[in-house]
Amino acid sequence: MWLPGHLAIGFLLCLFAIVLYARGHRSLLLPLVIVALFSVLPDFLHIGNLRAFSHSFFGAAVLLCSILVMLTIISGWQPWIAAIATFAVISHLLADVFIGHIYPWYPWSMEIVQFNQFNTIFDIRVELGLCFLASIPLLALIVFWKGKFSVVGIARKDLLTILLLLTPFLIFATAQMFYFIDLDIVQSTTVSAILLLLIFIGAVISSGWLLVRSLTGYVNSA
Repeated sequence: MWLPGHLAIGFLLCLFAIVLYARGHRSLLLPLVIVALFSVLPDFLHIGNLRAFSHSFFGAAVLLCSILVMLTIISGWQPWIAAIATFAVISHLLADVFIGHIYPWYPWSMEIVQFNQFNTIFDIRVELGLCFLASIPLLALIVFWKGKFSVVGIARKDLLTILLLLTPFLIFATAQMFYFIDLDIVQSTTVSAILLLLIFIGAVISSGWLLVRSLTGYVNSA
């Protein structure tokens, strides 16, 4: 599954935890960045046998725990953030079982689990549908909790966490967007592919904007 689909499924699966987190905090930005990074985390290792590692229960758990340890060192233990990160990683494996494939028992077995092939017209249309579904609660959060989408009032340690997670996410999202353009726009264009590209562009632009805003907030809070 491409990045937009993973983001949509990750957001939907984590929505309840995000809302509970936001009720006790001033900002929604940190949990949303957590969802963004962790819902695509296994795809950071997508080369050769590294994919088998990252797309297994064992490998995904290692990646999850490693980054959670880093975040705990930076900003302390936050149970809801850990829960959101865990659900987001789980969402990635679930999505790739449905569209793509995973190696659930690696390194003990190279057996794969797969229901539908990646990067077909079915895949792209499913991802568009998921993005539409995810946009409804996201727009509701923006309308009813508009103030929680500001970097103002976010603790400096949380701003640092956002910067550390959003920077690799933005690089990865941009790289995958150009890969998608090469495969599905340059070589064979469909209306569905163009629509998914627009979502890719939106994700990249919004991530870049938030990165700049967070960096400004972090510098000004020094």
